[in-house]
Amino acid sequence: MTGMNRNERRKQAKLAAKDGGPSQQHNIVQQWFAAAVQHHQQGRLAEAEALYRQVLNADARHADAWHLLGVLALQVGRNDIALEMIGKAIAINRTVAAYHGNRGLALDGLGRPAEALASYDAALAIEPRFAEAHCNRAAALITLGRLEDALRAAEAALRLRPDDVNAQINRGNALRDLGRMDEALSAYETVLRTAPDNALAHTNRGIVLKTLGRLDEALACYDAALQANPNLAEAHTNRGVTLKNLLRLDEALAACQKAIQLQPRSAEAHYNLATVLHDQCRLDDALAGYDQALALRPDFAMARWNRACILLSTARFEEGWREHEWRSHRESAPRQFPQPQWGGEAIAGRTLLLHAEQGLGDTLQFLRYVPKVAATGARIILAVPGPLHRLVAQSFPDVVVLDDAGALPAFELHCPLLSLPLCFGTTLDTIPADVPYLSADPAAVARWRERLGAGSRPKVGLVWAGNPRHANDRNRSIAFEQLAPLLDVAGIDWISLQVGPRRADLSGAPAGFMHDVADDLTDFAETAAAVSALDLIVSVDTAVAHLAAALARPVIMAIPFVPDWRWLLAREDSPWYPTVRLVRQTRPQDWDGVVTKLAATLTRFIET
Repeated sequence: MTGMNRNERRKQAKLAAKDGGPSQQHNIVQQWFAAAVQHHQQGRLAEAEALYRQVLNADARHADAWHLLGVLALQVGRNDIALEMIGKAIAINRTVAAYHGNRGLALDGLGRPAEALASYDAALAIEPRFAEAHCNRAAALITLGRLEDALRAAEAALRLRPDDVNAQINRGNALRDLGRMDEALSAYETVLRTAPDNALAHTNRGIVLKTLGRLDEALACYDAALQANPNLAEAHTNRGVTLKNLLRLDEALAACQKAIQLQPRSAEAHYNLATVLHDQCRLDDALAGYDQALALRPDFAMARWNRACILLSTARFEEGWREHEWRSHRESAPRQFPQPQWGGEAIAGRTLLLHAEQGLGDTLQFLRYVPKVAATGARIILAVPGPLHRLVAQSFPDVVVLDDAGALPAFELHCPLLSLPLCFGTTLDTIPADVPYLSADPAAVARWRERLGAGSRPKVGLVWAGNPRHANDRNRSIAFEQLAPLLDVAGIDWISLQVGPRRADLSGAPAGFMHDVADDLTDFAETAAAVSALDLIVSVDTAVAHLAAALARPVIMAIPFVPDWRWLLAREDSPWYPTVRLVRQTRPQDWDGVVTKLAATLTRFIET
């Protein structure tokens, strides 16, 4: 039968219908179906498809043929066709668990995990011991963020089929997303002991290692994955992200481009390429990459967020502030409340909660809008992180200022501080740049001046590193030893304002070389008093720089090649802070050039 061409098969079917009746026709159709399955199993997909369609031309209610035609479509990535074909099979016979299971795979492939989950549940209602459905159900639950349920589903699959590598990988993925990294690594390593060439296990192990900051080990995992499967797009894209984090940007670019070549309709792949271009300061190309990601997935919050950062850094504020609102859909979203968010409408007499978000520097920068909000006639409650509470309360005595870790009183509307520029339609020309808008306690300032002593030498505060947990810390912080040309400038009393782990860098400095006051910087009110007793602050892009600038103190700030959006591009001043002078890297990671400029700028400052 398999040697006949299509016309011969049709001719035989007609003869069977004429001479042998329905029974003979049924037998021939079943022979075609068996031949189709054989072709399918041996990878001859075109021949299998032709025979499945021949079966369906003869018997349009052949559910298995519809189903396997759908499975064939799944194999070639045509999830839409698979969904249609398998749907026809289910319409004929709803009692076959495999039909529902494969319908779930098609829905998963179309990015419809909730519907996929319903299909897997339908399969398991028919056949509770269907291990593959449990396994695929785990994957859908991970996508939906139901991680404990996903872990239970993966473990159910493993009870039925202990050696199921896909179930073990899904178990590892659920553990990873639950933050149980050591257990996740163990799950992937269990797979690799029996299947050392499993590319997915290598890739997912690499993702965990990357999350743990073990970047070189992660890179080795992706390389192992690609040795096993050179066309695994997920390995290429994660390899690209890891290379980006290792600051090997040209290699990262090539890896991300390969991922797109393999998966041109992957929003994640386009997004990752755009982030590399962003780090190379190729902002127009990066913007096009984010746009491509958003064309494929319009609700891709991180692509929206990064797109907003480019728009804002290029002073396209109107569109940038609108896109900036997508930050509320990110994993690290601002605090959510059931009350409506204020959007700039009239609110005289109503109670508005203003609340902090993101880093302390962001909060310090956008507190400048509090007087503008007060001018609307609203009753303001201002919730800020504990380290800022005393400073903010003394700076805005007419506002109710609360620690955001505590209970909140009743309010009618809320607004994150970083949404206020949108509320007020802020443009480059209308930035509220009057300083100071924060104030230090005069008595505390006097105490600091007495402590630091009089003398004729200028007192210069120094901060060389930010929070090491900050996503961009590898770009914004400077190694202490690179500061030597700056610290060699004569005639300076150096005051270290450095706090956190990098304070330990001072252990290598000569005794008495720098006055370390970190122990007494108990909160930002105390830091404000210390800063106010200084003549100048030299800092990287961190909260102390924002604080000093908001107090109208002179600041020289060192910023990386690709700066945070608020510092705009190719300018030495800041429209946000009139007392800030910016010194920019001209090449990625080139702090030596920046330090040389800082030293020259500091020398001029002393001379004037």
